Amino acid sequence: MPQLNRLKRPPFDEWPFEEKIKFPKGLFGFESYKNYRLVGNKKEIPLLRLESIDNSTLAFYVIDPFTYCPFYEPTLTHTDLKDVGVIQEAKLILLAIVDINSHLHTMNLGAPLLIHWSKKLGKQLLMDQDPEFPLS
Repeated sequence: MPQLNRLKRPPFDEWPFEEKIKFPKGLFGFESYKNYRLVGNKKEIPLLRLESIDNSTLAFYVIDPFTYCPFYEPTLTHTDLKDVGVIQEAKLILLAIVDINSHLHTMNLGAPLLIHWSKKLGKQLLMDQDPEFPLS
């Protein structure tokens, strides 16, 4: 099973980039939209954009949560790994959705996005409720 610390270095070596990611179960609240584009460019670092291909008006800012929370250690289940196609070792990344609408920007550590980078397959996780990482 992949080690969680493998998630701490996203494979974003070349800028700008654009990768299509499929979320077979969609995202919470947006279950009918399964196909997304992850877009990054140097002028928006450390933010990336996750744009729905199925609905051009739906987009999220996402970020590598370890950039600001190096102590963050979500638990991945075998089901989580299976849902993104992990059989053995895999290059996985974890991203958190950023709320930029509030006066104080926050990232949702209670429901991060797990992505199998080589398969371009993702799943939104729902962490057990931890008072340190509430759902936003």
